[in-house]
Amino acid sequence: NMNRKTILAGILMSALIQNLMAEETKIPAPGPTPAARANAIAFRFYSKEAAKPGNIFFSPYSIHTAFAMAYTGARGKTKEEIAAVFSFPALPGDLRDSLNSLKKDLAEAAKGAEFNQANSFWAQEGYQFLPSYLKPLRANYGAEARQVDFKTRTEEARGEINAWTEKETKGKIKDLFPKGALNPLSRLVLVNAVYFKGTWLESFSRDMTADADFTKTGGEKVKVKMMASPGDRNAEYTEN
Repeated sequence: NMNRKTILAGILMSALIQNLMAEETKIPAPGPTPAARANAIAFRFYSKEAAKPGNIFFSPYSIHTAFAMAYTGARGKTKEEIAAVFSFPALPGDLRDSLNSLKKDLAEAAKGAEFNQANSFWAQEGYQFLPSYLKPLRANYGAEARQVDFKTRTEEARGEINAWTEKETKGKIKDLFPKGALNPLSRLVLVNAVYFKGTWLESFSRDMTADADFTKTGGEKVKVKMMASPGDRNAEYTEN
């Protein structure tokens, strides 16, 4: 009887040890891929903005990168809230690797097109930022370090930032910060600029574009430019 109890206790102890080892060696579920993170914010942002009147054009990659730069220096509740929106990993090294992977994939996908990205940070002159924050901005994001005087020359600083952005986007983005967007209490501005120019895999001839009727939801017909192309095309569409 004693031997039986000893054997049973040994079996239970062995099972307990195996369970503990299994818990320790359990592989964590993989998090979202870098592209999935950027896509998630794209759709969430679009769902809000699409409800507003007018056209919309934005770069999810820019939003993703700019907030990653902010997240690198964030702590406490601010860090938690940014992570919740963007699904950023907790460790700075993991975020760096994630962004490097995304940058590499984008460069590969953009072969044959013009794709340029530039980051910069504009700090108040004489304001002491932690080197542990500024160093990764330069090293991991290739961010240019600029100093301006928000305190006494706010509008001049705004003009410098806008001019830099316009140059990096080849004149496509002007007046990024409108008048009044910055004030004497501003201390740090993070900027991400992306420029992309590519050609369609199958382009439409400008000569074959002509005015035609387009029926709006209410039944009203308006004249719009319609593109056409000779031959057959496999053009997918949705009826909604």
